[in-house]
Amino acid sequence: MAGTTAWDNLSYELSNANTKDFNKKALSLLRIFDVSFQISSELPGFDFFTHSKSNDEGKFGWVVQSQVFDTALDLSEESAHQIGVIAQSFLDAGFICDKYWILHNHQHGNRGASFLSFLSKLNEYRVKLESSKKINNVLVVPRQDFINKAQKEFKKLLTSLLQNYSDKYRLDIEHRLDFGKYYIENVPAEEFEINFKPYELLPDIIEIDSNNNQKVSDIVISERKDIRWTLIHGEAGAGKTTTALHSASSKSKIVFFVNCDVLNLYSLRSGTNVLFELILRSLNILDDEFEDETDRELFYSLSGATLVPILAHSENHILIFDGLDENRFYSDPNNQGLKRLSDRLSDIACPIVLVTRTSHFEETLFSELVTLTDSKGATKNRKKARAVKLSNWAEKHIIQVIDKILESTEENLDARSRQRIERFKSLFIDNSYKEFYGELPKNPLFLQFILSDVVERDIQRVNRPTLIYEWIRRKILRDFEKENRSFVVDKSLFKLQLLSQVDKILYTMECTAQKMIYNSSENKIELTEYTNSQEVEKITKSVFQLDRFEIIDLLLNSALTSHATLNRNRYRSTRHKITFIFKIFQEYFLACSLVRNKESYAKYPINIRLFCEEIRDTNSNEELWRYLRENFNTASREEPIKNLLYNIDIIAKGVEKMSSEPQTRNIHTNNYYEQGTHTHTHNYAADESTKQQVSELRQFVIDLQQSYQPTTEEQGRHIIDERLGALQQTDPSRWQKIKNQALLLKRQILNPERHLTASKATLAEIAKHYLEESVMAKAFITYVDTMSADVDSGE
Repeated sequence: MAGTTAWDNLSYELSNANTKDFNKKALSLLRIFDVSFQISSELPGFDFFTHSKSNDEGKFGWVVQSQVFDTALDLSEESAHQIGVIAQSFLDAGFICDKYWILHNHQHGNRGASFLSFLSKLNEYRVKLESSKKINNVLVVPRQDFINKAQKEFKKLLTSLLQNYSDKYRLDIEHRLDFGKYYIENVPAEEFEINFKPYELLPDIIEIDSNNNQKVSDIVISERKDIRWTLIHGEAGAGKTTTALHSASSKSKIVFFVNCDVLNLYSLRSGTNVLFELILRSLNILDDEFEDETDRELFYSLSGATLVPILAHSENHILIFDGLDENRFYSDPNNQGLKRLSDRLSDIACPIVLVTRTSHFEETLFSELVTLTDSKGATKNRKKARAVKLSNWAEKHIIQVIDKILESTEENLDARSRQRIERFKSLFIDNSYKEFYGELPKNPLFLQFILSDVVERDIQRVNRPTLIYEWIRRKILRDFEKENRSFVVDKSLFKLQLLSQVDKILYTMECTAQKMIYNSSENKIELTEYTNSQEVEKITKSVFQLDRFEIIDLLLNSALTSHATLNRNRYRSTRHKITFIFKIFQEYFLACSLVRNKESYAKYPINIRLFCEEIRDTNSNEELWRYLRENFNTASREEPIKNLLYNIDIIAKGVEKMSSEPQTRNIHTNNYYEQGTHTHTHNYAADESTKQQVSELRQFVIDLQQSYQPTTEEQGRHIIDERLGALQQTDPSRWQKIKNQALLLKRQILNPERHLTASKATLAEIAKHYLEESVMAKAFITYVDTMSADVDSGE
């Protein structure tokens, strides 16, 4: 097996390098041991010293003396004398150190008398240096010994970095979701054994009986020696990636986690070492560890040759390839992607886990299982593989997650949130959840979306598109509110246009999803795994009408991500691949774009077609449709915005109807403020009372409308912000009165019974009911709705 070629080549280069090139490579390798190594600036006149920086007393932690000899000549006593002179100069200069290495470019030299004299004289100098009490430890390090030490240290470093990457990836998935950290192991999983037979194309598939209490990690990571390949599959959101990562960590395995979207046809055609080198480069695994680009390039070139021997002989490691279905080279059987991957991994002995969707497994991947081998080209040596299907959860699993949330001391749920979650739990006890959510809670990912929605909006009838829309929208709003987090535009200039900025982020993701498609050989439209950051930059600049921006500001405030480390000082935005944090988001936004533009979706994958149908079937009064009706074309947005409140006509008719009814009436709602369905009473006489209490506010709005005649809600909010700021300076008494009346109005807006309809529709109704209909009134209601004071406490 290859695996040391790059290191052998490096050793050969060092043996023939001149002093400058040898020292340059040696310095890079020393930084594997300690990144603070540098060329000495405190030891002038010496050939070459690298060291950890000295303290105030002139003591170094570690000093390396580098000596380059002519490799055509044998080492001799004179060679040792050259080394000794420089070492003595170090002592004479008054420096001291804990560790002193003497590094030279020869290996063992000629085993004759000359070489023995070299060793004897060098040992004398070593004893002298240590007896000086200024150096605690002296070590002579020939070239190949140095290479071996560096390789050993690099193995430990790579193992640590890969484990950290996998742990961070798992935690990142958890942190993306409000309740993502609550994991249960006893979930439904079906296990199948795949038996390969010599000279037969299709394997035997045998279902394994298992008890319902078995931990899924015991299935995924078993101790069986005859199974190396495990395939985890399930529907979108079934928890496949989470299961793989948790299973590996629960068994104390060192995880090497690979997103398959980083693999391309070239990497699968190359050798095993090059494959792993390309993977590590794509993960930027060394970028945060080493700042110097020369160092990084050297270490990446050595990384594949370092990692492969580790995986080839280890049972403590586990290799996870996540998202086979998200890579076109695997999703299309004509590419023989699985065969190529199997060939590249034929010498890897550690367990290998492949993760994909059930549709991919059943439609294309199953036919390729015959290519899985345990040794290159040796069909007769193929053993067995395992398939694990993650099924929908049952009500008891959902209740387990809810109980963990309610029992957690870390969650710090307020009383309202806790009550809502408890009411949500009761739906599964009396089996009434289907009335509101259908089968969605049985999907772990959508259960997370629903839990967030329950905390935010209480129990609602929802479908997949509205859940995703509300979840992503809330995420962006929360990101915007983080004071220290930058945004695509200047927050201070757009704080009163927050919702429109959120819509632009959503639309940017729509356009990005549209760029992540291609036409397959079968005249169908398929999804790509990623797009380049330049394309996303171009889209964002167009949507926000910007000349420039930092792409990290989009990634931090959207559902897009990159494999690059999100560090503003080090982020190389122009070179990285951009994708969605969940593939289902890519499918959702692509479907939104198709429905918005009334495009045919017949040639798209089934998941896209299903999303399109669900979006079209969504109630037209939902916020999602308000967003989809908005025109983001630059030219049209310069004209007066018509129907900014998407269902103003519907609400107008509702107001007329209410005005003709008794002021006190019953409103029937399925919104769960308490367990069961209840009748709420709202006294509309109170509206007239409130209307009188906000008279100063009403007059202020009427005056602004008459003075400025804004044509859009955005213009109105700009005017309000400007005039209120001026009023605070010129007439603070009136400003305080208007502020108090605005807070009073906000409390009325937030009356629970007002949330029987979408928020924009509610605002439109109240704008008509309290402030008289005008663009400025609508703008002020939106302005009031964004006020940060705690209205519940009356502040």
